[in-house]
Amino acid sequence: MSSGPNFAGHCLEYNRNIHEIIVYGGDPSSDMWMYSIARNTWANILPAGSSLPTARGYMGCAFDPATSTFYIQGGSGAAQEQDLWSYNITSRRWKSLDLGSPGVARSSQHMKFFPTLNSLIIFFGGYTTQSATVYVTDPYLYDLRYATGWKLIPYSGMIPPGRDFFLTGTIL
Repeated sequence: MSSGPNFAGHCLEYNRNIHEIIVYGGDPSSDMWMYSIARNTWANILPAGSSLPTARGYMGCAFDPATSTFYIQGGSGAAQEQDLWSYNITSRRWKSLDLGSPGVARSSQHMKFFPTLNSLIIFFGGYTTQSATVYVTDPYLYDLRYATGWKLIPYSGMIPPGRDFFLTGTIL
């Protein structure tokens, strides 16, 4: 059934506005595909413009249905990435959201967009490979209204153990 190369560590989100599934990346790819549930077809999405994220896998991703914008953060490519990118489905353009502040280098983190919480992207877990692989448990948020960078969410008490290679689900 497969006709092309296989990739590991892709991310997937559901666009409820047009009932399509977005699949991005997978080590070592920067491909983006959309699956139309209504037509039962796949389409390779070719972005407009020259500003593109590097090929990667094991990144976090989220989707904002109000603005038809897909987000990726971190992941593993030529190095462990710490950038945040947005892709607007309508304009077909990628945009780097890094504003000169250091990002958070992670792979395999769980990331979700919360439109009802004032346009916040939140991620948790994953691993870093700065000197050795370390599974992390600190939650971060990025407020799209102010775009001031990732902020550690303060917590106290118990927190779940570090996580890696996650599964996510979306309610259709």
